[in-house]
Amino acid sequence: MNQNQPVEKIKILFLASNPKDSGRLALDQEYREIYRKIRSSEYRSALDLKQSWAVSFDDIVDALLYHKPHIVHLKMLKS
Repeated sequence: MNQNQPVEKIKILFLASNPKDSGRLALDQEYREIYRKIRSSEYRSALDLKQSWAVSFDDIVDALLYHKPHIVHLKMLKS
């Protein structure tokens, strides 16, 4: 690997949806815990955490195409 080339960060995409007619999923707390773990990790500079909230099934495809993540964390209840 060439030392002058920038290293691509590992993109993690957090997708969340909590329909109104479902119980509360505490998605904000789950995101915060993931963010804290990444921030305190040795390799935090190699990770890029993205987020998308209140996603529908169609939004998932759009988010995947836009962000092109390496890892996806999806928490969603079907309404």
